Amino acid sequence: MVRLLENHNRQVLSVFTDASEKAYGWYVYLKTTTDKCSAVSLVMSKVKIAPLKRITLPRLELLAAPLGARLVRLISSALELDLESCSFSCWTDSKIALKWIHSDAHKCK
Repeated sequence: MVRLLENHNRQVLSVFTDASEKAYGWYVYLKTTTDKCSAVSLVMSKVKIAPLKRITLPRLELLAAPLGARLVRLISSALELDLESCSFSCWTDSKIALKWIHSDAHKCK
């Protein structure tokens, strides 16, 4: 992986979050582009078991989103990514969680 981090033109760090009734998790990919090629690497993945107390699936998706965003900071620091040439994206497939993220906090209670 070190070779992919050297002499790069562009880096994109993408964090994907997802949830099911039993667990929620994250996976992080780094796409590195040079003049000659592009390469995508799985940097990290993590899964947490859903709480024993039943929580709706949209709320589990909402639990995963901020933790995925924290991974961006952790991984960019650990890999010493150049912030000027690296972009970051966080992805979820939950429209409900996205709506909650973009709404006022007091409306989500």
